[in-house]
Amino acid sequence: MHEHERFAYVYDFTSWWLLDVRVERRTCNQRFRPLPRCVAGFGRCPPEDAGGPERYMNALEVHGEHEFLEWIETLREGQIDVNDLRVEADEWLIWLDRSFDRRAANKRLQTLAR
Repeated sequence: MHEHERFAYVYDFTSWWLLDVRVERRTCNQRFRPLPRCVAGFGRCPPEDAGGPERYMNALEVHGEHEFLEWIETLREGQIDVNDLRVEADEWLIWLDRSFDRRAANKRLQTLAR
């Protein structure tokens, strides 16, 4: 295998998520570190049942930082039900957290490799 080989992977044929996977290199496991291992990534994994790339991109626009601040403003307008607030806040946290968690990805890879 040459360095930087890539392949496309379709996840969920009904939503047609096309992932671009790049393999940096294959090595002997001389350090006894678990393989396979993710060394980098970008962005958070879309929530389950996001409805495919187009619906996901639309949802990202609807759940942007500006829209979050507008939602905060609406909380000042009336009575707040704490349970409803908790559910809505959790929903916003899912969409606003766009960081990639390499440790979580590697933990998942190890689970799948067993």
